[in-house]
Amino acid sequence: MASKKGSALRGQPYIDHSHGFQGLDASKLGIENRLGQELLVIGKVHDRYSSDRSRASRIALLIAEDFYGDGLDLASRNMAREAAEATEGMNSATSLPRVEGQSSLNTPEVEAVHCLRSFGAEIETGQDSSRLHSVRCAKQVRALGGNDRDARLFLTFISAMNRARNATQLWDAGMRLYGERPQAFDPHHVAGLEFEELRSVLKTARVSRRHGPDSIAWHQIAKSLSVGAPLESPVRRVIDAGRGDAQDLLGDLKKSRDNGGRHRFPLLRGPKIGPMWIRMMVNPGRARIDRIEAVPVAVDVQVRRATENLGVTATRDLPLRRAKPVIHETWMSAVAEADIGGPSGISGTCAALDPALWFFGKHGCGHCKKAGKKVRFGRACDFCIRFG
Repeated sequence: MASKKGSALRGQPYIDHSHGFQGLDASKLGIENRLGQELLVIGKVHDRYSSDRSRASRIALLIAEDFYGDGLDLASRNMAREAAEATEGMNSATSLPRVEGQSSLNTPEVEAVHCLRSFGAEIETGQDSSRLHSVRCAKQVRALGGNDRDARLFLTFISAMNRARNATQLWDAGMRLYGERPQAFDPHHVAGLEFEELRSVLKTARVSRRHGPDSIAWHQIAKSLSVGAPLESPVRRVIDAGRGDAQDLLGDLKKSRDNGGRHRFPLLRGPKIGPMWIRMMVNPGRARIDRIEAVPVAVDVQVRRATENLGVTATRDLPLRRAKPVIHETWMSAVAEADIGGPSGISGTCAALDPALWFFGKHGCGHCKKAGKKVRFGRACDFCIRFG
């Protein structure tokens, strides 16, 4: 009988978790081959960097429950007052009713999309998830008369711009642009614009930051969604029809090229933005996506900070390229064990944990870093190893 190590050496993926994990086939988890290869070192995962699975699953459950259940101490970050003031200002402009006690319904991206559709009674994202920019903006897009496709287009273009910049400023700028020039989010209209005209629009609205590359990406995505990509393209289908498959979408984002060899979806195809965008297509974009469990957490500085501060992985001294696959796989395994909740369509998956973890890293751990001490934000803070 062949050993597990031997089968791995012959190309059969095997991950041996000596810290309590179960052996997992990376391909069955829907992880890209490159990610799987990072995880497999002669048949062994980076055991010395991974923490105990039960600890990780407990932390995942607490973070998700506090986020979706309105269990975070927003007052400790002065966020309850700020959210109320911001929401009041935006509601006055869009005639949206305020939802008291549900801070998760009041983030930039959430309000924007909701505005496009007209205010709905359903709670799409849980309590604190409305603090996510995508959810708040989605509401605003709907309130301005947009339908679900309009909301998904808005989410798509703004997500592509979301790199190395203040997320709140970006989503607010995007919402202002939509209110003034909704045609800037219409692929057919944008594809027909001269590049310099589009560049001027995005720059003036402060939607672009690296004005040349950002405008090129916006234009290329618009062309791909109007005349470039085939109608059966997974990305076009999920935006236009609201149906898709997560693994097909990951592949289309990464590999699809036009006749000139250019990527059809630049910036959107990145390892951070791609998974985040797929999650947004479901919530708040209302698309139905199969195999959503294939989508990992989108590792950025906020997610990494929370992961390491809570002792989920011991990757603090690793370069990002080596830390990412360990963080991906650890949270994937933890979510499989924890059975976390979340919005319809992403419940019980890393797609549901992702926004909660990002929010915790930014407003929980980020605040403590500035304060130089632990200031409790949620129940997961009890696991903090950074400040004790």
